[in-house]
Amino acid sequence: MKIIAINRGDTGSSGSLAKSILKNAQDNGDEVILACAFPSTSDIKTKRISHSRFLNKVSGLLSRIFGNDGFGNIFSTLIFLKWLKNEKPDVIHIHTLHGHYINVEMLFNFIVRNKIKTIMTLHDCWAFTAKCPYYLHINCSAWKCNKCNTKCPHQKDYPSSYFKNNMHSLLERKNNLYHKAKEYLTLVSVSNWLDKEVAQSCVSDIKHVCIQNNIAIRKYQFKRIKRTKPIIFSAAYPWNKTKNLNSIIRFANLYKDFYTFYIAGLEKTLDNKSIISLGKLNKEQMFYYYYQSDVFLNLSFEESFGLTNIEAQSQGTPVICSINSGGTSDTFINNKTGYFVDPNDNLDIHNAIEKCLINKIQIEKDCKEFAKTFSSNQMNESYYKLYHL
Repeated sequence: MKIIAINRGDTGSSGSLAKSILKNAQDNGDEVILACAFPSTSDIKTKRISHSRFLNKVSGLLSRIFGNDGFGNIFSTLIFLKWLKNEKPDVIHIHTLHGHYINVEMLFNFIVRNKIKTIMTLHDCWAFTAKCPYYLHINCSAWKCNKCNTKCPHQKDYPSSYFKNNMHSLLERKNNLYHKAKEYLTLVSVSNWLDKEVAQSCVSDIKHVCIQNNIAIRKYQFKRIKRTKPIIFSAAYPWNKTKNLNSIIRFANLYKDFYTFYIAGLEKTLDNKSIISLGKLNKEQMFYYYYQSDVFLNLSFEESFGLTNIEAQSQGTPVICSINSGGTSDTFINNKTGYFVDPNDNLDIHNAIEKCLINKIQIEKDCKEFAKTFSSNQMNESYYKLYHL
């Protein structure tokens, strides 16, 4: 069987997950290719989608002007689909489509014409909204029943459109495409929360299942560093609006005498003496700081899943998350391997940290045991079975 996966990149969370799934299929005898905008990996066969970086930037600019996210980049998509037709894949596995690198309409019309089995993993909410990957932080439910409209408060956020608001038509066009491909399409949500959101959307009648994101459980031999105060670690990439950096900064400024704060993933050094900014870390460096930390603080307003929570717990580090933040409810056991808090209540956050510190030995054991249930083998095997159904 030949499986071709499509994703914006081959790095980051969705890129790493796509490679893990494909490698497992390859190890089981399938032929696999990862197609993305600009491949950078050498550990799996890849195909470049974008014809040039210049055209990719032009596509992004036109999307901002005309508000047509997902429906640009015609020239590069034509070339890619010609290649895809020659490859004759048995399965197409779609991951992240936003990012101005491929024309969604052309891709789905190709799938329907050629009757290709397609799996579409929803790493966020973009697929069933007009263009928004996330919406909890603005308390929006307009995406339900095709009600995205020209009064969208999220218009200028990523993927931004500054001059023309096409929210209703974008959502309608997407839904029409998915329903044309309904016979061949399976939607996969990365968390139980996200699957429930899909069930309330206009694609609820399309086959949809949940396969939770998993991680490769890593065993590193790190030595504990000396500390004078408990270490609080936060990480994200990129640090967009939904990650709620402001609440972390506010809490750190207030409790800098109680804890040492580390933060990873910021492009620019944080001008704040309360927090040590680590920049962008590789995977091993991330696990080093998970291991050294007493608490992983994730005050994001919304996560479709929250892989960093699982990674932290695999090193015995409990997590503290914003309440009602979407898929984070899948990623730890409240009052056992972490706590939900009000991200605007500094005392609530402080009390949750202290609970973690008081019961440190037991909570470390519980975290490691819980993280084991998210072994990447389970995720990979679930996708493998889905490929071969």
